[in-house]
Amino acid sequence: MNRSHTLAVLLVLSSISYSTSNITSDWRTQEIIIDGNLNEWGENFFLPKGGPVSIAFLNDENNLFVAMKTTDRNSIVQSIMNDLTVWFDPKGGKNKSLGLKYSSLNSGRIFKRLMKRRPQSDEEFDQVIQEVLMTQFNLEIIHNGETQILQANSDIRVKIQYIKGQLSYELMIPLTELNVENGNKISVCFETSEIDFGDRRPPPPRGRRGRGQDFGGRTPPERPRMPSPEVPESIEIWVSLSLDMNDSN
Repeated sequence: MNRSHTLAVLLVLSSISYSTSNITSDWRTQEIIIDGNLNEWGENFFLPKGGPVSIAFLNDENNLFVAMKTTDRNSIVQSIMNDLTVWFDPKGGKNKSLGLKYSSLNSGRIFKRLMKRRPQSDEEFDQVIQEVLMTQFNLEIIHNGETQILQANSDIRVKIQYIKGQLSYELMIPLTELNVENGNKISVCFETSEIDFGDRRPPPPRGRRGRGQDFGGRTPPERPRMPSPEVPESIEIWVSLSLDMNDSN
């Protein structure tokens, strides 16, 4: 896709959901630095069928490492403004029992400002995304419905980075946090939520009214309300993951 398309056009996306099964996490053979650069991941990435992002998993005897990358503008906007959350189900199902949320504190306001600017070129889009990433974000851990801010001294590490049109996400979580209950098999979900605009949502695009179309002062007929095509919808990608617990590979 040509990256020079306008942001407004690229934000036209319906809610999407993907499920991929029987993925095996490779054993970690070198140090993984959680810096968002993904330099150590090599060819470990795979693309879920029909999905807009590439994901990868590594593990050792102590930690699970998760990486995601995408150059798809819809997915980039969703991930940084719609509270990207990585969920884990230690039982291998689809129960969102443990999650790590990268949460924007003002996603609705930021999104409306972004739409007002409507960047046209690659450089303008990159600048806007970098500005958004410099705003306030929280890293939150959600466990059985309870949410807490992830403390700086936590053993869980998360990093998001955007460079030259690619958004990268990197996560390290101790296996003790996952409390795996189904052998070495767990489920992982990448999810974004809907933007919270509070009491006001962005107005739909304004059209032009020609002559003779003023309904003579009468109230125009009621029309079904349609969602704005410029609001990015949520995504949900489930992966059934088998951990490699044999370091002899």
